[in-house]
Amino acid sequence: MEEELTNLKTNLIALVGKPQSKREAIMKLIYCEMLGHEVEFGWIHAINFASNANAFEKRLGYVAVGLFLHRKHELLFLLINRMQQVCLIFEYSQYRTCKVPII
Repeated sequence: MEEELTNLKTNLIALVGKPQSKREAIMKLIYCEMLGHEVEFGWIHAINFASNANAFEKRLGYVAVGLFLHRKHELLFLLINRMQQVCLIFEYSQYRTCKVPII
């Protein structure tokens, strides 16, 4: 299991342009965490996944973050900040394409 964790550490960094392989790596991280192993190196990757545009990857990221981080963990602020940025971008794009005049 330790060998698999070291492989995951190196693979997560190398899998920049390969979303399918990165999804599998995040799922392996979830499994390792459920078995009681430390996967702190993958927390930031799970947060990045949660802020992804793809709905499946976003859901996978939220599941991983919910499992990895406790309620008052400092990295949750990063996730909340990213969620707010996405909401602002969405609101701005909706405002620009809106045909109804705003009074």
